[in-house]
Amino acid sequence: MDKFAIMQRLLVTLAVLLTACATNQVSTLQPGQTTLSFDDSLFGVRPVVVSAAELFALREKQERAFLEFFHDPIQQSTPPHERVYEYLRVATTEFDFHNDTLTAAQALDRSSGNCLSLAILTTAFANLVNVETGYQLVDSTPVFELRGSVVSIGLHVRSLLFDPTWQSNEKTGAALKRPGIKFDYWPDDTVRVRLVGNLSFAEYIAMYYSNIAGESIATGDIDSAFWYLLESLKHAPENAIALNTLAVVYRRAGDEAMAERIYKFGIELLPANVSFLRNYRVLLKRQGRIEEAEKVSDLLAGLDDRNPFDWANAGRNAFRDGQYRDAINFFKKAVEIAPYLHEAYAGMALAYLRLGDTTRGERELNRAFENAQRQTTKSLYQAKLTVLGR
Repeated sequence: MDKFAIMQRLLVTLAVLLTACATNQVSTLQPGQTTLSFDDSLFGVRPVVVSAAELFALREKQERAFLEFFHDPIQQSTPPHERVYEYLRVATTEFDFHNDTLTAAQALDRSSGNCLSLAILTTAFANLVNVETGYQLVDSTPVFELRGSVVSIGLHVRSLLFDPTWQSNEKTGAALKRPGIKFDYWPDDTVRVRLVGNLSFAEYIAMYYSNIAGESIATGDIDSAFWYLLESLKHAPENAIALNTLAVVYRRAGDEAMAERIYKFGIELLPANVSFLRNYRVLLKRQGRIEEAEKVSDLLAGLDDRNPFDWANAGRNAFRDGQYRDAINFFKKAVEIAPYLHEAYAGMALAYLRLGDTTRGERELNRAFENAQRQTTKSLYQAKLTVLGR
């Protein structure tokens, strides 16, 4: 295998890991605006789509095991939300982080799944005993070691199990933080975590269908992707991620006019959204509308988006589309904000190699090596540097 092929395999692996969870921020367009309607004639018959209720359905054996634990007399002195947490902690001891978005029953059957799958499983158990749940989108240190496997993520979802016995102090009007327990693959004391925002239940459900749509696109099944995106938009009608992905689906299906309408709609409402601007520019270039594309490029250059994962994601998408110089510029934006983001340096390395610039490719791979936090990741980069002749 030649040097380029080995480097390409490296970034493909990192890209899958970086996006394994829910890797993009969920942002909704401003309410009260005109909504779009979508023509489904290009996408065949609607497949059987799992319902929102079915996401949380457990098998009888799974339910019985949990309820026996929860109602065990020995456990009754423990608050309900803590009992749910303890059962989850034990039940997921052997879980492997895997790039699959699963229902609760599937996640428990396979002892695997991404962070959204874990959140769905948490909700399934909590629902059985009327423990209320909440959901947060968090931005954390990009590399973690999980049970011997290196996992890289950007933004991901974690669950909250609220204490059902807590009551607010209405007499004093004190604004007390509602007590609860966070449940995640990674506890707060092991990584740097920044809260991006709380997710509504509708946004959280919409993410499931968007993730399945993304998996369908990865396998070339744009028909299924379309229907799952429509399902996502039923729950969060103006979700920017689902709309962006839907525009890509229309473009691939040959309806570039509809794709453009979606991009314009998104840019009008979210003018600082990197993905809308970047994808719209790709469409304009494909159509030979260079002057219009350059105007969009100016808008992109002037953005002050402080989320490095937005730029890293734009870089990966640009690389996927063969826009290697664009990819380099987006990855540079990412590391200007977050110099520790080794995946962005690796992305630049592969883009430079695609352009035949081995010197810069090796330089950026060295930077990826220097910024990697785990020895397993450093060893991976070292092996690639050895192939390049370091």
